[in-house]
Amino acid sequence: MKKLILIGDSGHAKVIEHVAIRAGWEVVAKIDDKYSEKKIELNGQVKGPLRIISELLDNETYILIAIGANRVRKLIFDKLQLPIEKYATVVDPSAIVSNDVVIGRGTCIMPNSVVNPASVIGNHVILNTRCVIEHDNIVEDYVHVSPGSILTGNVRVEKGCHIGAGATLIPSVNIGSWSVVGAGSTVIRDVEKDVTVVGSPSRVLSNVLGGRI
Repeated sequence: MKKLILIGDSGHAKVIEHVAIRAGWEVVAKIDDKYSEKKIELNGQVKGPLRIISELLDNETYILIAIGANRVRKLIFDKLQLPIEKYATVVDPSAIVSNDVVIGRGTCIMPNSVVNPASVIGNHVILNTRCVIEHDNIVEDYVHVSPGSILTGNVRVEKGCHIGAGATLIPSVNIGSWSVVGAGSTVIRDVEKDVTVVGSPSRVLSNVLGGRI
């Protein structure tokens, strides 16, 4: 059985662990800096701070950053400085993924999600429960597509974006890097980088400089 270390031990990590086990992985450790020292649970699973990860890694053990916050996933990846090949790709058995889809490392595809032909999914992406990624989409690194969201055809979601639960992106829109699409929003035009959009049709609520309605 393939061995997996999860970085993070909160609610999102519980879901990731469930998916990983269903996908045939053995979760041997959960690493989180809320722990000050290494400990071993009754089931043999190791828990402890991030600094112990080097002693747990071997050629047969892989990592998944089980944290929902996109910037935190990137921060941890940058801090660890490990080869991308050490990161697992975990796909729930109930997900429907076309044969020609490209999926990066450190990515998790949750139960009942759909990824249709000619789509490209980057590294450290979360495709959450029941989301739909239609044909010819590009989902870049560190994106989180929340439960029930729909990306229709030819959509591009740039690095670090968060697509809120139940949002819909119409065909051929582009979402700029590190932007947030609010839950339930309908995006009918391109979205700039570093902004938050909400509503149906969506409008800009704020940007990183603060203050646009």
